[in-house]
Amino acid sequence: SPASSILPAGIFNAVVFLLAVYFFSQVVFREMAANSKSLLLISIATVFFTFFHFGVNIFAFIRYYALAPVILNFVLYFSVMAIVIDFFREKEWQFKYLGVAGLIFYVSLHIHRQEGLFAILMVCIMSFYLFVQKHSYNVKLLWQGQAESTRVSPVKFLTDKVNISFLLTQTTMVSLFIYSYLAIERHPVTEPKIIPLENIFPFFKSLYILNPTYQFYYVVGLWGAAVILLFMLNVRRFTNNAFLMAGMLSPFFTIFNPFFTDLFLRHSWTVMLWRMSFLVPLQLIGAYLFVTAVQYIWVGNYLKKAYGLLTVILLFSLLFPFNTTFIENKYSRLLTLKPVPAENSPAQWNDLLEYLNGIEGEKRIITDPVTGYTITALTRHISSRAKFHRVWGGFIKFNYDDYSHHPFNRYKGYLFIINKRNGGMSETGRVARHWPEEILQIESYYYSDGLEGYISSNPDRFRLLWEKDRIRVFSLDVPKR
Repeated sequence: SPASSILPAGIFNAVVFLLAVYFFSQVVFREMAANSKSLLLISIATVFFTFFHFGVNIFAFIRYYALAPVILNFVLYFSVMAIVIDFFREKEWQFKYLGVAGLIFYVSLHIHRQEGLFAILMVCIMSFYLFVQKHSYNVKLLWQGQAESTRVSPVKFLTDKVNISFLLTQTTMVSLFIYSYLAIERHPVTEPKIIPLENIFPFFKSLYILNPTYQFYYVVGLWGAAVILLFMLNVRRFTNNAFLMAGMLSPFFTIFNPFFTDLFLRHSWTVMLWRMSFLVPLQLIGAYLFVTAVQYIWVGNYLKKAYGLLTVILLFSLLFPFNTTFIENKYSRLLTLKPVPAENSPAQWNDLLEYLNGIEGEKRIITDPVTGYTITALTRHISSRAKFHRVWGGFIKFNYDDYSHHPFNRYKGYLFIINKRNGGMSETGRVARHWPEEILQIESYYYSDGLEGYISSNPDRFRLLWEKDRIRVFSLDVPKR
């Protein structure tokens, strides 16, 4: 049954994703690691920190997205970026790189467009960074009045891959912004997910950035904030790695760039903007700094040993949740890496799922949104609803003050499931506040006494198909007059 495949499918997807992280880190740090042993340790540390920190709020990526297209599409994103990194490292033009990267990019767009956008943005930012890095010395000479030393022939300038990449990407982005501003209306702004720039700079109007204390911090967390601080202290180590520098600078090009935010909101919605925070390579940076700190402990002088020990303790301890008088680390992913209690998992309603999977064909189902969310995911049948949410509605109404107009007549042939088998209290819901702690207490919230009375007095309209332990499945019918 689909329910029994959740665990093996989740493990398979997680393993493939983490293997991709491992091999991608090998490409990223190939020229930074002192030797093959250091490279191996950095890659292992990257996998470790990706497993325990990558995610949002308290949700670990490998659990939250375990069965979503995004987890495997990230493999394609890593593949595209590995090719791009090698493309820029090579002095000569290698058009095979562009062909292979283009093919993988095309496939990724058809699976989940988000990772395709990630690749586009990273290429743009890397091109910008490499262009500035390449010409910063010439700018310095110009500033010093040594213009003769900066002359470059137009042919050489326009055949350089960095220059071409910069001109193409920046021209494309500027053109897209102008077109979008003139031709596409901006989607509604949702606060506090994004905030007006005028809150910071009062002279700006109608420009917005992502709220850095809200969803961005959900992704970064206290561990990520520590990595950013350590990165700033060690930034010279990374200046020749265009991917890492572009990733760490990406918030200033995307979510904290009011013009990018404006462009984004003309093509998507406020609730999606925070996902650009995934561009920041915190786990890669953290892994490199961690291995470097261990090496300091092993062979460094007393000062380096102290720094290394402090770094190791910091990067380990901030993975755990804690709450003190002055500091709270609320958004640890460890909670969602723990086993889920049976009463909070599909096992709670496994008998219902087995029964429904035994029904041939695809059935439309009326039930509460929590039960419907589970059924739609784990059977071939469909229940209309807005995810599992109460307040969003979206599910077919079945509680009425007056049933005299027989509201179920329009749903002849549907299955109607009354599920009064409550689950447990949700610790994840309590901490993350992504859903109510009592979301699985469905009996009292969704099924009224009036509904029960109507069903019992109309057995010709509700044909009982299956019943077990406070769950009933009816087939809806309209009696002949």
